[in-house]
Amino acid sequence: MLRKAKIDWELTILIAILTLFGLFVLRSAVYSENIEILFKKQIIWDIIGFSLFIGMIFFKFNFLLSFFPYLYFLSILMLIGLFFFGEEISGAVRWYNLPVGSFQPSEFAKIAMIGFLAMILKTKNFMSFIFSLLAVVLPAVLVIMEPDLGTSIVFFVIWFVMLWVASMNRKYLISVVIFLSILIPLFFFFGLKDYQRARILSFLNPNEYRYDEAYHLIQSIRTVGSGGVSGRGYMQGPSNLYGYLPADHTDFIFAVLAEEFGFIGTISLIVLYLLLFFKIYRIFKRASFEEQKLITVGVFAMIAMHSIQNIGMNLGLLPITGLPLPFFTYGGSSTIFFFMSLGLLHNIATSNQRF
Repeated sequence: MLRKAKIDWELTILIAILTLFGLFVLRSAVYSENIEILFKKQIIWDIIGFSLFIGMIFFKFNFLLSFFPYLYFLSILMLIGLFFFGEEISGAVRWYNLPVGSFQPSEFAKIAMIGFLAMILKTKNFMSFIFSLLAVVLPAVLVIMEPDLGTSIVFFVIWFVMLWVASMNRKYLISVVIFLSILIPLFFFFGLKDYQRARILSFLNPNEYRYDEAYHLIQSIRTVGSGGVSGRGYMQGPSNLYGYLPADHTDFIFAVLAEEFGFIGTISLIVLYLLLFFKIYRIFKRASFEEQKLITVGVFAMIAMHSIQNIGMNLGLLPITGLPLPFFTYGGSSTIFFFMSLGLLHNIATSNQRF
């Protein structure tokens, strides 16, 4: 169960820098709204998450892997339980209201599904494909019903990338692409809620929706553009200070960074993410076993999807979905499970066992 552990200093230092950078920007985002308690809470979440990140290297990889079927089914039960015991916020039921704070089981379900899929896709045949499809459809549908379309898309992105890397029969992948090309237009007209459809339409034509659905998008674009090359200065961004930028500590924290630190600040963050992705690629190349490789690529797909989508929506390049920016957006559930997912990679990077 336990093993002698070594720390991967490259990954650890990179995660520490991202975490501190995120806290630095979050401190400014909450300052103007007099909700500095959120900054203190985020420090606690980061400490817990970082401790888990380090702690996971002390366990043998096959011991951690053996838990994933149970974690997956536990995550399904938690997602179902939301419809009976969940807390409704703004018409969505995505959280459990616990004494220590809100808990979002869809964040837990992502990492549980990645590990479970890695075990399924180790065998590359038609039944593995079908089982993997069922394993992603079940949590994705439950998340759509919350409703949370953005997170459900992340499940499918993770699955497709893992399928591709698993070298599954390309006929199966082509069939998925054909099916989605038929399903997506039908889902747009008959499956989306009105506000979800309006978000997509407002992205395509923001001026027409500038006073309602596109307001957040337009304010974010203006805030990002106002930062220029070097920014307005720390805690000196007018959009952030005077409340023109909505959801500045969650969905649009990237815009806070752009306003205060400009192009230099945003490029610095993108470089840090690219360094993280390159490190994950190196872990993938050095992984000894198929499950390790698949988990690594699943975690990569999850973090890359979150980063690209959040930055893209802040820049007006992608529709608004509400996906958190890893290590920057305020939130306990997402923070802890981002750390845990990278803790798995930390374990893989330092593992030299055979099983």
